[in-house]
Amino acid sequence: MTFFKKLFGKKTIRDSTFDYTVFSKKVLTCITDALTIINSQIKPDFENSETTISSDAGQLVEASLKFKTAHQLQPDNPLLHYAYASALHCAGQIQNARKEMEKCHSAHSGFKLASMALNSWDNWRSLFTLPPWNNDKGQICKVPKSISKILQTSILLPVRECISPHAVQFIRDINDDFDNLKSFKTTKIEMMNMISPITDPQIFALFIAINKNAGKPLRVQETDCPIKPRGDWSRLRWELFCMQTAFNLVIVDKNDFVLFNVRLNMSKKMIATNKKMSAMIDDADGRNIPNLELFDAIARHRSYVKLEENLLDI
Repeated sequence: MTFFKKLFGKKTIRDSTFDYTVFSKKVLTCITDALTIINSQIKPDFENSETTISSDAGQLVEASLKFKTAHQLQPDNPLLHYAYASALHCAGQIQNARKEMEKCHSAHSGFKLASMALNSWDNWRSLFTLPPWNNDKGQICKVPKSISKILQTSILLPVRECISPHAVQFIRDINDDFDNLKSFKTTKIEMMNMISPITDPQIFALFIAINKNAGKPLRVQETDCPIKPRGDWSRLRWELFCMQTAFNLVIVDKNDFVLFNVRLNMSKKMIATNKKMSAMIDDADGRNIPNLELFDAIARHRSYVKLEENLLDI
């Protein structure tokens, strides 16, 4: 089942990559106009707990009204309703935002993004506090500053593609390992996710091995304890990842230019593990984990699971 089937339910037939053509021209115009306003008024920031939102509430109210129109034009599309509630939240209309999110959840009980928002409402990060991300592989682009600031070596991040949230794995090419872009055409990428035997706190991991034509493979291990308080962005990235059946791997150079952007389909085994991870996250309210405790748990995990040559075969 694709990510969007999970979001919209069994009746929706869509690819997991966001498809703009599901919207009518009028709806797409409303979305485009609203996002133009939102992108100028909201500056996402993963390093700080608060995203910078413009004090010009009138602009954000205007954006929310455009999403309201879009929702009215396609009332059966829960993603549009979710975007409308998210825009209201950013405009400071918290009570109205909650009412709309509750309506969205009531009308589309299988739409997980709405239930995630309601379950974490006091700490919820609106859809539009996530950095916008363009998945168009044909474009030469740079990552936003909000991503650049936090991307040192590799990190899994929640991003927003148009009005759809996704988890994307970013890697910084700090050693110029990927200067030969032509070699990507024959690059073999292996991946595996796992629920760590380190359970206090519970560690999840994502392993990626990029096998280039020459030299040793580049091996990346994304390790974290996602069972943190609801609404925490480091929890959100795993919640989104576990909903997906594919994800984008993005390699960025020292100057923030995207070198490589590929959509990776997960194996049946990965999807099954994701379902287990998702259930574990959903069932727990989570807690704030001191950095020393988290670093110790990650170190114990990495001493148990080493990046050996045959790692992805286990």
